[in-house]
Amino acid sequence: KLYLNETAINGKEPKHLLRMLNAQTGKHEEIFLDSKLYNKGWNLTLRNYHNFFYGKGTKFPKYIEWFMNTILTIEGNKIYPSYIIQSKDFATENDVKKLIDTYYSNNRVYNFESIDSDGKIYHIENFVESDKFVHFRFKKSNRTYHLFYDKKDDTVQFTTKLTNDYFAKGFLMNQNFCYYDETGAYGIMQTDFIPLIKEHFIDRGFLNMQLDNYEKIKQIAEDSNPIILYYPFK
Repeated sequence: KLYLNETAINGKEPKHLLRMLNAQTGKHEEIFLDSKLYNKGWNLTLRNYHNFFYGKGTKFPKYIEWFMNTILTIEGNKIYPSYIIQSKDFATENDVKKLIDTYYSNNRVYNFESIDSDGKIYHIENFVESDKFVHFRFKKSNRTYHLFYDKKDDTVQFTTKLTNDYFAKGFLMNQNFCYYDETGAYGIMQTDFIPLIKEHFIDRGFLNMQLDNYEKIKQIAEDSNPIILYYPFK
């Protein structure tokens, strides 16, 4: 089966989030997830840095939209919840309606000021899962938080700052995880950020000497292609 993000493909009601196609014939088979029920009514063409599908190389890939508090698993023809995030601060349907109304009254320009000023939680992304933990990022009050869930201890920790000593000493820039599988996660550092990385970490000698291709990264140009790092699970 082939699953596609259905967001804003058409204006018909009800608006759905997912479309399932036959991978051999390309024919439409089914649509899933009414946006009013699963995404607080949001069905506009706002994209993640990469996409809404995570762990695409695993047996049980995940799907998360901008205003969902449920992390869904896609297994063949089945879609079911794996994790539900509960908080009194999570964005409500009324919060999202304000955003949609502002979008249409502001020449179709996105403005998240209202939801950020109210301290509402939204935009779960960068989901990574291993046998031991779950990680994702979320937005609140115009800040990005990292959340870690320890499966064994059943405990949660979150922070706005995550030190990436794997790449460089004192490296605090947010890591975009673009992919993960059963063995590890892949993080991407986009070309836009390479000049900053080069100036503040590489040129100052903070780069981790144990990195594969250390010498190549050390000599990287400011307009280089993105850097992709592999983080093996322990």
